[in-house]
Amino acid sequence: MIFKMGPKFISDILIPWLKTFKNKIKRDKSLSSPSKNQTMQSTVDYYIIKEYWKPDLGDFTLEEYTEKVIQYGYQMLFSISFPLAPLLFFLSILFDVHVDAKRLLLMYKRPIAFMAQDIGKIFYEL
Repeated sequence: MIFKMGPKFISDILIPWLKTFKNKIKRDKSLSSPSKNQTMQSTVDYYIIKEYWKPDLGDFTLEEYTEKVIQYGYQMLFSISFPLAPLLFFLSILFDVHVDAKRLLLMYKRPIAFMAQDIGKIFYEL
């Protein structure tokens, strides 16, 4: 339970930060930051290009949802034998929410919403 946070930290924070740092070095060679005497339009263009260089988010929601469901299952299994487990799971999930918020806001491109035609098939019969 405690050691699972280490690899998650490396895969969620450290690797994307290194990719962002590498892209920042590439970007700084080809793009200079806008000076104060330039117009507002060039500043907006700078931030759009800066957002373009961020890595893609990937299948973020499915991975995170699956992880939370598995973690909830562990909590239900081990809460009887280790009464402190729910507190540790709560702190782990609280930390994970903050890490995911930083990932969504600062490290990755914004996800693009796609319009769906309907809500999908319903798999039950009367």
